[in-house]
Amino acid sequence: MKFKSKLKVALDMCINDKWKFRAALITTVAFLCIVMQIIYMTSTSGIYKSRVNMALSKDIEGLLYVEFKSDDVNGKEIIESIPEIENYGNVYFAGMNSTPALKKLREVQEGHQAFYSKEEYEEYDGIETVVMSKGMWDVMNLKLTEGKKPSEYDTLGNDTLIYLSEVYRGKISCGDTFEQQNIKGETVRRYVVAGFLNKKSAIIDSMIYSTGNSEKKGSYSLKYGIVEVVPTVNSDGMYVYCEPKDCETVSDKIETAAALNDDIVRVIKISSVINYMDRESKKSTKGLFEVAVVFVLFMVVSLSFNQTCSCIRQSGTYGIWMANGLDKKDVNTIIFLKNLYSAVISVILASVLMMVLWHKFYCTNMINHMIINEVFTKKVLAPVVLISLAVSVISSAAPVIIFNKKQTVDYLRGGIL
Repeated sequence: MKFKSKLKVALDMCINDKWKFRAALITTVAFLCIVMQIIYMTSTSGIYKSRVNMALSKDIEGLLYVEFKSDDVNGKEIIESIPEIENYGNVYFAGMNSTPALKKLREVQEGHQAFYSKEEYEEYDGIETVVMSKGMWDVMNLKLTEGKKPSEYDTLGNDTLIYLSEVYRGKISCGDTFEQQNIKGETVRRYVVAGFLNKKSAIIDSMIYSTGNSEKKGSYSLKYGIVEVVPTVNSDGMYVYCEPKDCETVSDKIETAAALNDDIVRVIKISSVINYMDRESKKSTKGLFEVAVVFVLFMVVSLSFNQTCSCIRQSGTYGIWMANGLDKKDVNTIIFLKNLYSAVISVILASVLMMVLWHKFYCTNMINHMIINEVFTKKVLAPVVLISLAVSVISSAAPVIIFNKKQTVDYLRGGIL
């Protein structure tokens, strides 16, 4: 019997035995969905570092946060005196910028949910922006599709450069300006559109240096985002970036320079904070992996047993085939193909269902979208496929072992067991 014919016979068996096939399919999909959710939970419990890394273009091991205890110390001077430091600055969540001139951008940004829910966003009068120091540009994951980097502007004066997601392109253009005026009609600030960002660009949460950061967002998607770039730096705390090998040296130099100014500083290595947060997060899923292993074993055994019994109950049909010239090898192949059809359809249905649910309940922005896709492709899909194949192989092998010991007449009589 040709392989193509075996494929058709196996498919016909699935279609003709539709009620039992559907029942088995629903059961398998339900089991797979539970397994996928457990794998997703264990995979995302320690993913805080990945979220932060998505907003960085440089190695997180070289990122430090310097917190000055005195308000009067000139932190900028201390930082600038250390040659190993490549970048420094800060990122601020500015909330809703209510500048009237920028309100025309609100129509596009209504899809943005980085900081607020849609309902909260509608309560505010303004647009959601992030303010970033000019010196932090090269550290962030900001990819220009059009325009110039902040470093290409000699001076800003009272101008604020704004970079917008490429979804705004068409509504405004590079070089456009938005002027903020006082009650006398005098221009007190200008916002200059300096460029457009790739929709996959991201920026760090300004509070990643704190272990008390309960929201643990790590980074924010700029799919609908607006970044204001300013030249000034907050002197009582800032991020600095150096080569990872220079971190200890830089930390010592900062503390020494601060001591000369009768100040005390706290130098925080961001990677240490992130690793701590990940460890704490993983505690919430402690023991879940062991539960998953037990559940998978139970699932494989129960589904294999159910499908094996289903094959054995159809032994009369197989007997008729063999009485008409089909050999046992062909029958065994058809049984395996039927089970394989069930496995493939189950994996597809479970995958589609869980991706829809994850995107509905966990996906509030582009960062979550990318994480869900990454976890599914790298962590979830392979185990689920292997589990389904295991069920197919076991539920095909067991009947084959039994059938090979019987004669055609036993099939016809239904006396397989």
